[in-house]
Amino acid sequence: TTASIVRRDAPGLPEDEAFITALLRKELSRGGQCFYVVPRIADIEDATERIEDALRSLDHPAVDDNTTVAVSVAHGRVPDAGKVVQAFSQGSNETRPVLLATSLVENGLDLPRCNTIVVQDAHMFGLASLHQLRGRVGRGSVPAVAVFLHPADSERTLAAGARLRAVADADASTGPELARRDLEIRGAGALLGTKQSGRASRAVGDEMYASLLVAELGRLRALDVKKSQQCECFLPLSRRLPTDEALKATRTASTPAETKKCVRQAIDCGVDAGAAKACAKVRLLELHAARLGIVDIALETKELNDLTTPHGLLSAPELDPKTWKLLRSEVPEGPRESFRFDEFAGRIECVRLGALSPAKQVDFLLEAVLHMVGFLDRVNQVAPALKPVAVLNETAANATAAEEEVFAR
Repeated sequence: TTASIVRRDAPGLPEDEAFITALLRKELSRGGQCFYVVPRIADIEDATERIEDALRSLDHPAVDDNTTVAVSVAHGRVPDAGKVVQAFSQGSNETRPVLLATSLVENGLDLPRCNTIVVQDAHMFGLASLHQLRGRVGRGSVPAVAVFLHPADSERTLAAGARLRAVADADASTGPELARRDLEIRGAGALLGTKQSGRASRAVGDEMYASLLVAELGRLRALDVKKSQQCECFLPLSRRLPTDEALKATRTASTPAETKKCVRQAIDCGVDAGAAKACAKVRLLELHAARLGIVDIALETKELNDLTTPHGLLSAPELDPKTWKLLRSEVPEGPRESFRFDEFAGRIECVRLGALSPAKQVDFLLEAVLHMVGFLDRVNQVAPALKPVAVLNETAANATAAEEEVFAR
């Protein structure tokens, strides 16, 4: 069995270096060897120094022994990377304790003696690669551990965070389940719009394609989103944002592009990068939520709910229930279960949002809102085609004509 650990990491910090040292100590003390994986060849030198420092603190004999190689290095630019790996596999934990490599090692290695793998900057790997790397350990009877290190939350994307949560989830340890999670994160494409590739009618037949097309267009015609003039965020993070004059432009930006431009300018003016990015996320949440008809976002007050984990409330008085059903279906399955719509109160509820930290509250809502807004963008791309295609019947000739028209646009 392999245990997965996802951990924030900042090379150089004493507590993080102590964690790496402890991992090596545990594996080496039971006679094993370790994998250490980095995403780029440029990271090899710093990682080598980090590993050697950890081994030196353990008084490992291979560090200062000129006849051995404490850290074996394998990557695409090493002339005989295969021989390096072979020498590592034939060595012992006293002569070759650690193999440092890029993702080159994610396939084809079967080393039962290696039962600890550390993946640095795991947020830069795809979910399939993370799963393959985890599979390099635990190939014998010894319990294994796969450690996925990542920088601070502000330095990685929402999709990267979702990949790390998936690989850490004990319920997503199998290939099929991870493939499903990956599909949720990256999206499955769309019958209409730019995410599809090729001509679907050739794969499923003209009549089936026409049937799918008419059903999809019927679903889209139920979409009726009334954009609100503005949306105000009253979540705890928005109240904690600094009031620097340099951030004023970010707080009042009128478009996502302008928001990103303003936050870069604020950082250039000396504003703390973490605070500037948090301000930008709040503003992006307000701008995108306004497109969905949401007028304000807040946590449930004590008068409504005396629980320690209040729900998030997104007021959307003009939101139609059928439209909400379509928008909600675009949110990945896991987060989707947290959202429900109260038609009579005219608001969206995010269950137990208060259980998250202030920064993660904004991240969670922003990720969901972006999925919904992305759906609106796809619909807008094909909006001119909706009317003429709506009169199609399900014959092969009309199916082909509809397909040509949609692609022409």
